[in-house]
Amino acid sequence: MEKEVPKWFKVIQALLFIVCGFSLGILSQMDSGTKYKEGAQLTLIVLAIISGLLLVVSIVVRLVIYPNKEGFVLLNILRTQYPVLILLLIISSCGVDEKNFDKLTWNDRDDIYYANRESMVKDLMENHIKLGMSYEQVIELLGKPENFANMKTNTIGYEIMVDYGWNIDPVEGKNLYFEFSKDSIVIDFQLEHWEH
Repeated sequence: MEKEVPKWFKVIQALLFIVCGFSLGILSQMDSGTKYKEGAQLTLIVLAIISGLLLVVSIVVRLVIYPNKEGFVLLNILRTQYPVLILLLIISSCGVDEKNFDKLTWNDRDDIYYANRESMVKDLMENHIKLGMSYEQVIELLGKPENFANMKTNTIGYEIMVDYGWNIDPVEGKNLYFEFSKDSIVIDFQLEHWEH
């Protein structure tokens, strides 16, 4: 008589697939030049290794304890659960590849788009821009700002990302704005994400 695989065992196995796939997906996005919180990369590596090993053990246990009469248990496991792992890897590897800010490539363009700004803006805001900087220091660091319509007085902006989708007009974008005091000192800066 063939033993039925308990639901709790299937749930544990599915969770191991998810954890392993998610960890590997995030690790695939980590750039060695990008700064991460201390130990984040090591934690993900350990999590991926442990969940991967537990996954292999669970497959072996499933083959030994719960074989089916056709003898295609491994094939059934691979056919039903590896597509989930692959899908998780694809989904978790989507996103912006973050880079360290580089003044030399900040203004590089791909046709009409800035090629590096979106991937550099986080590092720029965390490590290079400070309240109290002068207008001249901002221009020296980032170059000439864009001419946005309807901006407040004493404010400049830089286009970070724009997406036109399938439209003539932009449907989504990100802009970095700086607000200056009357003495041309940065009193605020913020990244604005907009959608139409």
